[in-house]
Amino acid sequence: MTIVDLAEGLALYYHGGQLYGTEPYDVHLREVIGVIKQYVELPSPELLSSGWLHDVLEDCDEANFEEIYAKISPRVAQLVYLVTDGFGPTRKMKKLQMYAKLASDPEGIILKLADRIANCRRAGKLSMYREEYPVFKQALFTHGHATKMWQELDKLLAP
Repeated sequence: MTIVDLAEGLALYYHGGQLYGTEPYDVHLREVIGVIKQYVELPSPELLSSGWLHDVLEDCDEANFEEIYAKISPRVAQLVYLVTDGFGPTRKMKKLQMYAKLASDPEGIILKLADRIANCRRAGKLSMYREEYPVFKQALFTHGHATKMWQELDKLLAP
């Protein structure tokens, strides 16, 4: 069994009965994996594994960094941690903390972009993402990195 298989199983266990809108949560996780595969020619097993697990620290009370580290890999645990919101009284503060820790990790940025693209393709929270986009892009954009992903987000979030 690969680490991707292990990560998928762990993510499905943790997200269990959670919904993504009106659908089972794994629909979103599969969409994130699809975006990664669409834009990354040979995604690493760690990137794919983190695609499965990217929301567990934020959304699943039982999930913890140490378990991901031990059961999957240290790198996957790190990637999941990097895309997990920080702490604070507002969404904006939580996001700014996450962007700060994420900004220096190109693979982590790809993971976050895949999640954001998957969310925006659903169109459920487009106005919120449009409002946040200038700060998001300023914090995470590096010229020449993940260019096609940024181009899709630019189109999805155009006013």
